[in-house]
Amino acid sequence: MIIAACGDIHSPRYLGLFKESVKRVPEPDVFFLLGDIVMKNRVEEYRNVLDLLKRFDCLKIGVFGNEEYVQDEERYLKLYGDEVIFLRDESRVFRINDVEVGVVGTRGALDNPTFWQRKNLPGIEAVYRERVLRVRKLLLNLKCQLKIFLTHYAPTYKVLRGEKNPKYFPQMGSRKFERVIIEGKPNLVFTAHSHKGSSTVYVDNIPVHNVSLPLNRRICIISTLF
Repeated sequence: MIIAACGDIHSPRYLGLFKESVKRVPEPDVFFLLGDIVMKNRVEEYRNVLDLLKRFDCLKIGVFGNEEYVQDEERYLKLYGDEVIFLRDESRVFRINDVEVGVVGTRGALDNPTFWQRKNLPGIEAVYRERVLRVRKLLLNLKCQLKIFLTHYAPTYKVLRGEKNPKYFPQMGSRKFERVIIEGKPNLVFTAHSHKGSSTVYVDNIPVHNVSLPLNRRICIISTLF
């Protein structure tokens, strides 16, 4: 099975780089979009990204990032929900190449919400706490042959190594998800958000792939044994 994954396109900022990378991608069985697909909630830019992906006749599954604003999630669903299966703190099981593939998708959480979030999103700390618990439950209850966890924000500080200042790590992800990964045992984890972090790290021997386009300069391809 060939998995293609990418995040942080921030269209139109890195749309040209994404376009060039699409040309080099073999036909995937599934394409994951890991959030921040558009820049500063330019909802219409999602169309430009999806138009480039029309060449691939495969399932497209996405999560939202911080650049797709919470208050406009329904707009994204209305405009693009027929082409992308958006997972919002939920799980789905798909049959791909006769393999049951279970996917849990979330925007993710921060250990220390940003100043803007604390100011504009009342109760965000509780939202993040509850999200971690919900994702843990979803992973534990998911029954399938191949289990995949998608999150925009970093699920471990390990993937942030390479960013300028570690003091900002709590505002870029949540290491509470490390325990969730260890207990939920996904086969693969995909994340984005960190433009200067590490491409692949491991949590209890489980690979965590940072598929941020500015970091990798390409769409990431993962081949599984299934």
